Amino acid sequence: MILRGALGLTIAALVCAVGGCAPSLGATRLDGPPPATPLAVPGPAVRPSAPADGPSAAPSVATPPVAAEPAPAPAPLVDPGLPEWLPVAAPEDVHLGPAALAALVAEAERTASDALVVLSEGKLVVERYFGKPRGPIQTMSITKGFVGLAIGILLGEGKLHSIDLPVGTWLPDWRYNDYAKVTLRHVLTHTSGLYHEEETYPLTQRTNRLSYARNLPLVSEPGQVFAYNNEATLLLAGVVERAAGMPLDDYLRRKLFEPLGIGDVRWERDAAGTPATYSGLALEARDLAKVGALLLAGGEWQGRSVVPSTWLTEAAKPSAVEPTHGLLTWLLREGPYYVQTAARREALGRDGLDAAAKLAHLDGRRFESREAYWLEVGAALDADERHRLAELLGDERLPFDVIPARLVGYAYRGWLGQYLLVYPAEQLVVVRLRREPPRQPPGSPETELDAGAFEALPRLAAALHVPAPAPVAVR
Repeated sequence: MILRGALGLTIAALVCAVGGCAPSLGATRLDGPPPATPLAVPGPAVRPSAPADGPSAAPSVATPPVAAEPAPAPAPLVDPGLPEWLPVAAPEDVHLGPAALAALVAEAERTASDALVVLSEGKLVVERYFGKPRGPIQTMSITKGFVGLAIGILLGEGKLHSIDLPVGTWLPDWRYNDYAKVTLRHVLTHTSGLYHEEETYPLTQRTNRLSYARNLPLVSEPGQVFAYNNEATLLLAGVVERAAGMPLDDYLRRKLFEPLGIGDVRWERDAAGTPATYSGLALEARDLAKVGALLLAGGEWQGRSVVPSTWLTEAAKPSAVEPTHGLLTWLLREGPYYVQTAARREALGRDGLDAAAKLAHLDGRRFESREAYWLEVGAALDADERHRLAELLGDERLPFDVIPARLVGYAYRGWLGQYLLVYPAEQLVVVRLRREPPRQPPGSPETELDAGAFEALPRLAAALHVPAPAPVAVR
């Protein structure tokens, strides 16, 4: 039997539970993450008494109870002795789940993080350095997000008039041939079409990186193909210097870092004096979190507009080519999810699925894929019931609703698992930084680098917020 494409179900997926499909794959509750499993506290082994098999059995000797060792105290969420910079709040006081927060901190430590900062509702909840020194850390490609902020500030000052103008407006050698088609927006959305290397090494070895980038060929039509492009972002160093009258790093020191009270800023330049744009900015984790707080506040800091709110709104819109990326900004999405409803399940029962009640335990559960849902269904039904369900299914007769993906925040991120995550609705900022470990010998797999990338951070961060309870009407 062949089911229609919109159904997205194969008989094999539905009936695979005959061999024992793993349950609960990819499922979460709609009301939040599953409760944390309590940890067993190990204690001394207790020898059981001998069984009483009859008259000849040796008399049992009662073993005195042994008290379990006390559980270790949970690690502090804020390292002791740090200079105060924000009021500290307990997780539950700022609508964060303590168990979810503990899971995030534990994973940050497991992945060799050097710094983790969590702000919620303008208060500090986590600031951990895991026994490592504070100080500026290379933010890798988070740097690109700051280059985007420079463009936004210049627009607010009227020194740039539009990101839809050609790059050649500021770089005269790009006014000719196909280069003339490349706009500032194309560079900001990684759709310039400029040739780029997969690795950064060829670029970092150049003594004049901007000149190198300006002379690369176009390999695709501008605006048509999303291709993450370190080389193209270097063009923005030239644009900012022309528009601002000073180098990019100096401009941001004056317009962004000084207003926020951020003094220890380190920005790499090449031998020609051009600030790096694809990487190169080093900041302390708490200073990066300050920038996150600025973004949450719509670009304002202590009553002063630092970055135009209109720019922040525009930067967080999906580009026409890549829905996960805006203007040098990554977008954080939740979903889509597949949720079985009682009404849909009962309708299948009325249509002839006598075993519909066996699926009641799936009502309200949230699945991250259709496949995960069908594995659960297959595990709950026998072979005949699965066959009957397959006969009833169709595009308009499914047990679940589809909750479409929604935009929940945005991020600057970089190699090594560097993150600045911003969730506006939850008033949440999460920063994670890691120093680059020593390089492995040539030919060795860089497993330490891969293990520390902390790819689970956005998922764990999205699970932190606990909605405030709805007010109870008083009659």
